[in-house]
Amino acid sequence: MIPIARMLLGLGIGYKEFSEISKRAFVRVATNEYGLRGRPTNTSRVAVLTGLTRKEVKRVKDSLHTELNRNSKMGPASTVLHFWHKDPKFLDKTGNPLDLQVDSKTESFEQLAKLYGGDVPPGALLQELQRTGSVIKTLEGKLKVTTRYFLPSGKTEIFVDAVSLSLENLAHTASQNILGHENKSPHLERFVWSDRIDEETAERFRLTAKEKATDLLEYLDDWIAANEIEEPTNTRIGLGLYIIDGPA
Repeated sequence: MIPIARMLLGLGIGYKEFSEISKRAFVRVATNEYGLRGRPTNTSRVAVLTGLTRKEVKRVKDSLHTELNRNSKMGPASTVLHFWHKDPKFLDKTGNPLDLQVDSKTESFEQLAKLYGGDVPPGALLQELQRTGSVIKTLEGKLKVTTRYFLPSGKTEIFVDAVSLSLENLAHTASQNILGHENKSPHLERFVWSDRIDEETAERFRLTAKEKATDLLEYLDDWIAANEIEEPTNTRIGLGLYIIDGPA
């Protein structure tokens, strides 16, 4: 979970939001895939399987068909940015976020942080928001918000969606291989690596792997295009490749 936590924190997703997403996933799988005699799992059995209370299972079950309310689970930085764009006290007449004084008796960043930043000191919040470029200081010395979303890594939502899809696909393959499926052989899941390579050779490996992987993916993309039919089916097939790179 360490690389997952590292990635989520870099995307501005804290434990509360991750916890809520996890609960929904656990309850959904326990309900849909662990029923007896072809029926959905009842609340008591889901509680036993997941370790959640029956009351919490019911709450999560009732929310499965609604969009996750991110606002109630966001971290303090994301919440402050959200309400800087939503709370009328911090908007001008046209509905745009006001440039705020750091602290004053009227609308200020300190007031905003105290309302929506939880128990995090306003100074600490401001320092982090400025570090990530979410808030900048104007020539007049006021604070100007530049984004609705807190992304410490600076990555875009398109990048995040692509990474999410890659992780989901790899997790599906690992899950199927671990749990097994009747009449199906294990899916391809192989990798090569070494911790006895110097940095110069590692860079040559990165370039070689990128070149060869691109050749393979382009070949398979052409193969898929030549064999696709017009209408979508319930079968999804493909291949993903990734670089292994980091400390030993």
